[in-house]
Parts: sequence; C-alpha cells; structure tokens
Amino acid sequence: MSKKNRLFLDKPTILELSTILWSSRPKGIDGLVGDWVARCEHNTKFPKARTRSAIYDWLNNGAPPETDAVLGLAAMLDTDPLTIFDFERNGYFNNFSKLREQIYYHIVGGGRFRSILDLMAPRHMWPNDGLAKKFYGRTWTKEGFEHRADKLVNDYADVHISFPQSTRFAPRCIHIAYRRANSRDKLWRYYGTVQKFRGKTRLFSESGAYVEETETEPANEGFVLKTYYGATHVEFRIASLHEFNCKVVFPSESDTDFLFEPDPRH
Repeated sequence: MSKKNRLFLDKPTILELSTILWSSRPKGIDGLVGDWVARCEHNTKFPKARTRSAIYDWLNNGAPPETDAVLGLAAMLDTDPLTIFDFERNGYFNNFSKLREQIYYHIVGGGRFRSILDLMAPRHMWPNDGLAKKFYGRTWTKEGFEHRADKLVNDYADVHISFPQSTRFAPRCIHIAYRRANSRDKLWRYYGTVQKFRGKTRLFSESGAYVEETETEPANEGFVLKTYYGATHVEFRIASLHEFNCKVVFPSESDTDFLFEPDPRH
C-alpha cells in the first residue's frame, strides 16, 4: 500500500476508546481484536477481523482505504467514522479544496477517502441508512428544521444539541446538511460536522472553516452552533449515529463561536 493511499487514523482517540470499552482483561486493543473475531463469527457479513499487529500498523502508518476496513473499526468502537479520522495527517487543512472536490463530485473510486464519501456526498436520501445498518446495526438518528424566509431574514439561528449519554466517555458527532426547498434540485448537500469528546468541541465546515474549543472543566452537556437564515427557503437535516436532542432558537441569542459559513443561499 503506497503512502499516498493510506487513510490516517486518530491514534490517541482510538487507543483511549479501546481502553474505555475494554477496561478489563483482555484490555484495550487486545479486547477489541477478540470481540471483533466474535462479531464476525456471529455475523458473517461484518468486515473481516484484523489482528493486533495489523491494527497497530494502521495506527502508526495508516489504514487501507477500503470502506469495510475503516467502518468496521469505527463500528467496533461504536463511534462515528469521522471521530477516528486524523484531519491534519490526511491533509484536511492543507489540501481542503481537493477533499471538497471529492466530496461534491463523489469521484469514482474515491481514493483513500472513499470510506467517508458516502457519508458526505450530496444525495437525495441523506444520510445513508444502508451503510449505518450494515456496520452499526441501526439507522441514523435524524432531526430536521427549516427556514421558510417568510418573516425575519438575514440573521443567525442557534441550534442547541444535547446527548442523553455522556460525552466524557464516548465521542459524539453530528452532521448537518441542507437543501433549497423550492428548487428542482432536491439533493441534500453536506454542510459540516461538529464533534464533542472529553470537553473538546470541534467544528469542521464544508467551507473549510475549523473551530475548536476546550472546556476548563469537561462537562456532559452538548453544544450550540449557529447557522445563517438568509432570504431563501432552506431545509436543514442533522444526523448522528447516536441519539441526540435538537432545539432551534431564531433569531440567535448565543455568543457561540461554532458558526457555519457561508450560508446556503447559492
């Protein structure tokens, strides 16, 4: 596997999650490997189990880009695939325009990012429930809201996200997409992602914007993000592989830095 084709993984997060999920013998990666074998024996359609040495090779040198390999590991950790995606080593910050092109045109083959393109690419049915069922055994949790542009316009809305389960012990991740309600084009387009784990919240926007905030004292609460309400009737959809609650407040009353720009008016 050539270096340029490797998909780099977030090694610290994977090791920490393995320690949390497999806290007794066999511990950590050893426990992960054993349970992966057991899951394959129970479900022959689940991705092939990897050995301990193979997983450590992935962590140190990058994983094969095949969808089954990467999503199988994420499913074993019961986490969103983007929470184990090493944004910096994969060139998100230095080569965002190239990644954005792959997302929007869903390039055939997809290179090393093809394991996440089905999540992020524009589609009529978003997110991909078939992918979630295959790997996680459940569909996405989804919430929708819209800006009808018939009253107040050109202001921001607060979107409050909370999770029933603690974000101190398991990463939580939401993805947001939008589409123009009155357009013939009914494709949902990826707008961005927000992650929270251990008191750190990170926003990755479709525009390439990145915002990170770390709480002084890690809390279990969710976060507030902002999105622009312009002069166009727009529908929004939020999706997560884990249960969440959503409340929208318009116009905005918060001072959050988690802002999605540019607004989806074009």
